[in-house]
Amino acid sequence: MREIQSADEFDDLLSSAEEKLLVVDFFALWCGPCLQIAPFFEQLSSQYNSSDVVFVKVNVDECPELAQREGIRVLPTFKIYKERQCLGSATGGPILKLEELLDNLYLDDSVRELLNSPKDPLFRRARFKLLSVVGDALSCVSSGRDFELQLSDPVFENYFLVVPGCMQFLFNAGFRESSDSLILSAGCDRNQIEKLLRQLKGPPPPKIDPSQHSVLMRLESYRKQVSNYADLSVQKAARDVVPLNNLLEKAAKRSTSSSVRRLDLLQELLRWFKNDFFSWFSEPVCDECGSTMTMTRGTPTQQEIDEGDAGRVEVYTCPTSQAHPKKRFPRYNNPRKLLETREGRCGEWANCFCLILCSLRKFQDTEASWFPGVRFVVDFTDHVFCEVWLNDLDANSTDGRWVHVDPCEGLVDAPMVYELGWKKSLSYIFALTVPLPWMSATPPHETVDVCDIVWKYTADFMAVCSKRTEIRESLLAHYLAQTHKQAALAWHHADIDYEPFTLSAVVKELALMTRPLKKVDPEKHPEVFRGRQTGSVAWRTARGELGVEAGAPSEPADQWDGTGSAITPTPSELEQGCVYLRYNCASDTYARPYHECAKATSSEVPGPRRNSREPSHLSSTYKRGWDSLASRWKNIARKHERDWKMVYLAREEGRNTEEGVIEWLIDLSGTEYSVDEVTLFATMATFDDQTKVVFELCNDGVCKQVPPGSPPLSACADFAGAKQLRLSARLWTTEGNSSVDSCAWQKAQLFRQKATDQDTWPLEFKVSLKRDNTTKE
Repeated sequence: MREIQSADEFDDLLSSAEEKLLVVDFFALWCGPCLQIAPFFEQLSSQYNSSDVVFVKVNVDECPELAQREGIRVLPTFKIYKERQCLGSATGGPILKLEELLDNLYLDDSVRELLNSPKDPLFRRARFKLLSVVGDALSCVSSGRDFELQLSDPVFENYFLVVPGCMQFLFNAGFRESSDSLILSAGCDRNQIEKLLRQLKGPPPPKIDPSQHSVLMRLESYRKQVSNYADLSVQKAARDVVPLNNLLEKAAKRSTSSSVRRLDLLQELLRWFKNDFFSWFSEPVCDECGSTMTMTRGTPTQQEIDEGDAGRVEVYTCPTSQAHPKKRFPRYNNPRKLLETREGRCGEWANCFCLILCSLRKFQDTEASWFPGVRFVVDFTDHVFCEVWLNDLDANSTDGRWVHVDPCEGLVDAPMVYELGWKKSLSYIFALTVPLPWMSATPPHETVDVCDIVWKYTADFMAVCSKRTEIRESLLAHYLAQTHKQAALAWHHADIDYEPFTLSAVVKELALMTRPLKKVDPEKHPEVFRGRQTGSVAWRTARGELGVEAGAPSEPADQWDGTGSAITPTPSELEQGCVYLRYNCASDTYARPYHECAKATSSEVPGPRRNSREPSHLSSTYKRGWDSLASRWKNIARKHERDWKMVYLAREEGRNTEEGVIEWLIDLSGTEYSVDEVTLFATMATFDDQTKVVFELCNDGVCKQVPPGSPPLSACADFAGAKQLRLSARLWTTEGNSSVDSCAWQKAQLFRQKATDQDTWPLEFKVSLKRDNTTKE
């Protein structure tokens, strides 16, 4: 509550209050009765609309001149002012004296009569009818038209003529009598009508104190966390780690329109975050003996709290020997720290990804965001994920909606996966809208809106409702309405009136709850029916999130990524008679030495290692990203083992039952050249007998396999004369192991090397060319 600091400030407030009532509590900190009555004064202030009544406090020891001028001799003293005049005062307690005085001065006589009427259904309905009719009249005159209420109207005859106070209310609102009606003219005093309506509605509900309920305290804690995403310095730190230009280039290839769609960028961002940036934290193994370590709860250090807002720590010890080194896993809540650690479970994944979504700008040093609407979503059955506001889902419509995004699972717009795939028994799911950086409120977390969205994630809302027993629904609804109002106030002060930052967008989303959800087609959306993919099988089994794996539909085998584009030779490569590709997994880059003019020498023989003295054109970067030159792929990702400091390509985490394939296509059609000889060096590895990997070279008539351990192909002439050449790598797990080994996906690897090794080229693919209808010299 505002505390007046000087007589000048008080006089300014008297002037600006105009027709409002100003209620002042004159108090002193040494006054016992003042301190006792203060909470009741605060509570009283919440019962009146701030448009009509303003409550302030004056410390008489801080403003002695004001206290003397206003004749304060007893503490506490309450005074009520209007239009610079004191209308009345009350001294001492109880607060009832002030309440009675305030009611007499605040309420219109007609309103007082209506509110004090008997608790009879007729009187209650009359008040509701009065609010409805006068509300309609106000809307009518606000548009410049007179409003007419017929005296023969049943509402007028059965309620307004019968219930005391109704007619006086209408006349005080500005209605005047006509021959057969009451008319409210367009030139009436609308402020007076609005004031009367506020009085008749009664005091607003008291502000909810979240500390009084554990569910609300939890939501308030999340609001404070989400408000931190609006910090510009934290957003810049996030932008600095995102290869945005590279992702935009890939999104442009995916897009069917002339410009990059948000959805296409989102899918590329999700793929990069899951496969290249963040890692899942599973139970660690002992560095000394390789045993799976066991976890106990620990206490975070002061450094872990200060740097990463760690709320708890998991401490892992070796079960075979207490002398073996322990490992700590602090559960950091600060997303800036997660940009450094880059590992965790769903909480850390959603926390960090949410920040990255908020941070991306369309243009440097501008406020134009790629994803202006972002939500942090909390499932009270122990999961967190995100939602993103997208308005380019449909080429024929610009209507936006909130779209489900799960960074752990790599899923977009699959909200039913938790119920249908994971077999979760849902109860509460709340979405917290991230504020824009230029929004402000005191305290800051009041810029964060909270919505109850569990209805979007279930096919049986009534069954879910029966499980919601942690908090009274009426109390929860009151709290959510309060957060909507707080957030809307922040949106208004920031001059933001576009979706999703409007109350109309909130209401529109709530209205969708009444529509029946469409049944999910397992053939069109197989991802919705799969169990959880991230985490060990034992961990997922313990949580009951494996789903019904045996009967669940799997993803279609022909679900490819990539554009299918081919590598076509440049004029320089045709001139030099060679297309030469090299890939380094540590830097995740390709070299294409002859795509520009550079003369080959006899010493340039493909192989696994190059020293720093090799010609620069052999190692200069041509493209970044393992998929930048690939024609197509499925179930392939780049993995960075930060503990072992190794990188490689493998299948996507958790997708053990599906094969992974990547293909490169060289196309010479349209040129006067064809394949002469092929040289191939490629590293690959498997780590048990059930996982397999193989390279294949194929044209229309010939295929040649290169399995692990076989010698490289050197000047192979089997493909001579071919106009197309497809190089593919295939990784898979034999049936006996794929359903039980949660790490099977990473036991077949391509191009494994140290993360710091940028001198080794695990892929060397050299295709010598010859001009058609000629022979090799």
